[in-house]
Amino acid sequence: MESFCSSVIRSLVAMKR
Repeated sequence: MESFCSSVIRSLVAMKR
């Protein structure tokens, strides 16, 4: 599950950037 959360957060950060 941690991997999924990390992936989602990373995706959001990439979108923000």
